[in-house]
Amino acid sequence: MLSASEIKELAKQVAKELKKGELLVSPNDIALMFGYAPNSTAIRQILEDPSFPAPVPLLEKGYRRYLRSDVEAWVQKKREEQSRLAFQTSPFMRQA
Repeated sequence: MLSASEIKELAKQVAKELKKGELLVSPNDIALMFGYAPNSTAIRQILEDPSFPAPVPLLEKGYRRYLRSDVEAWVQKKREEQSRLAFQTSPFMRQA
């Protein structure tokens, strides 16, 4: 159980993040962003990917929350990697 001072400190941290304009998203929110069911294998694999952003430490034993901007940046990076790979492996790009 959190003490009153711990709750107050947590509230300050949350307020600080919100003032930055950063939105916190839960694993369920991330599943919806990707179009997966919240408890799907696909979303578990995404959250367990070592390159996926780490959750924001709000509570020692609390719920996981992620910065939406970090998740969106990760998606963009993955898209760029896939595009680069597709370009490199394209039969039209092979030299004769």
